[in-house]
Amino acid sequence: MSRRSLVAVTTVGALIAGLLVPATASADTQPQATDRARVVMLWQVSGQLVRSAAEQALVGSDADVHTFLTSGYQHAAELDERITVDRMLADGGVATKTAAQQALDATDPGAIRQFLDTGWDTPRQTDLRVQVDQRLAQGGTETRKAAQAALDAGTVDALQQFLATGWRNPWQTDQRIRINQILSGGGSEVRKSAQVALDTGTVDAYVQFLDQDLPVAQARDQETQTVAQLASVAQDAGDEAARETQAAMDAAPGPRARMCHHLG
Repeated sequence: MSRRSLVAVTTVGALIAGLLVPATASADTQPQATDRARVVMLWQVSGQLVRSAAEQALVGSDADVHTFLTSGYQHAAELDERITVDRMLADGGVATKTAAQQALDATDPGAIRQFLDTGWDTPRQTDLRVQVDQRLAQGGTETRKAAQAALDAGTVDALQQFLATGWRNPWQTDQRIRINQILSGGGSEVRKSAQVALDTGTVDAYVQFLDQDLPVAQARDQETQTVAQLASVAQDAGDEAARETQAAMDAAPGPRARMCHHLG
């Protein structure tokens, strides 16, 4: 869950608390919203279970509306809040998961509301720093520089900006450097495949080359090298056989020598 969504949850909670304050009227105050209008507003800003309960109240009697505002809403809202925390538990990093689980396990009825109001913030920042640290540890030179700058800034916005988009250009630069290094030391097929990726110049092209095209090109170069080596071995063997034949012929006596040998 994004920071914007979490802030929205907190804001909605404050708004709902105001909507549930019993309406009063006096000569020197503006009229309060009617009960049905308050139910409509709760329907607009609440979770799925509250919305369902609000819909049932709105098509019912005034007594149904009153029951929803005085008791029905509270139960549905508590279930919606638990669902929200469950989602944060599923989607969050280690620190957020830990804090969310503690809120769900707590016996204090206000623990979940407190977590949604402010308790998620510090664990979320911790998880963001961990994610940036991981990119710093695994990235190339330019990625490490950008990650360190985000960590040094020390703000949630800087961390989120890096993780959302700030890593992309440094990562592309690192991949171009890596692919150029592969190109300079590779065989014919590797060089051709690497050049295609560099000419395309997109993140997808770099990933495609490094994850899929490079192993294929290396295998083809290895196959070509193996064939060339076999041809070289065969050539060497042929040359050696020719040398041995020539040596045998040179060592054998000529016709005149053989005749003299027989006469003698």
